[in-house]
Order: sequence, then structure tokens, then C-alpha cells
Amino acid sequence: MEDKKENPYITRLEFFHEQNKLENKITDKIKEGDKDISMRLREVDSEVSEIDKKVDDLRDILLPLAEFSKQTAENTKNTSDAINSFTNEQRKTNSKLWQKANEHDVALAKHGKNSRASWENWKTTVALISAILSVVGIIIGGIFALAPMLFQ
Repeated sequence: MEDKKENPYITRLEFFHEQNKLENKITDKIKEGDKDISMRLREVDSEVSEIDKKVDDLRDILLPLAEFSKQTAENTKNTSDAINSFTNEQRKTNSKLWQKANEHDVALAKHGKNSRASWENWKTTVALISAILSVVGIIIGGIFALAPMLFQ
């Protein structure tokens, strides 16, 4: 704008002329900024492509690991089932063995009691027989001791 003090208003031509100057300045700044922006966009694109490559590498590593992990979980479950069934069979077998061993122990305990009881009975019988023989011996001894006095 030119300084015209006579007329405080601007003409239409001056207005368009000033508008054109401003548009050109802004366009030049945008073009300079576009260069910076386009360089920055290229940098960002290269960083994105690097990240994409890294993600692809991770995908190549992690997907097989995930599949391996699933297979490991399935194998672990199969192993667990096999061990559980084996344990159940062992419990059945051991239960039968323990039951037989327990029956054997009970039979031995009963036999031991019977043996003790029969030993006690035997001791009692022997004592009774000894007492009877002693009494018979005393009676016979008395008869032999008294016989000479009676037959004299």
C-alpha cells in the first residue's frame, strides 16, 4: 500500500495487487515448507519401512514359536493324561497288593495269637499232666512205703 494521505480508502486494483503479493509470499513459504515436509515424509516413510521389516522379522520368528507353544501345550496335556491313566492303573494294582499284604498281615497276627494261645494251652496241659503224675507218683510212693508195714 502506498501512503496516500489524500484518500483513506484503497482502490480495487490496489487491493488485488496487495492480495497477489501476499499470496505469492505465502505460496513461496509453503513451497519451502513443502520441501522440508517432503524430506520429513521421506524420512518417516523410510522409518516406517524399517519398522515394517522388523515387524515382518518378528512375525517370522513369533508365529512358529506360537505354533510350537501350541504343540507343546497339546503334548503336555497328552503326557499328563498318560501319566494320570498310568497312576490310576498303579493305584488299582497297588491297592490289590496292599490289600493282599494286609490280609496276610492279619492272618499272621491271628496265627500268632492262636500260637500264643495254643502255647498257653500247652503249658497249662503240661502243668496239669505234671501235677497228675506227681499225685500218682506220691500215691504210688505212699503205697510202696506203707506196703511193708501192712504186710509184716
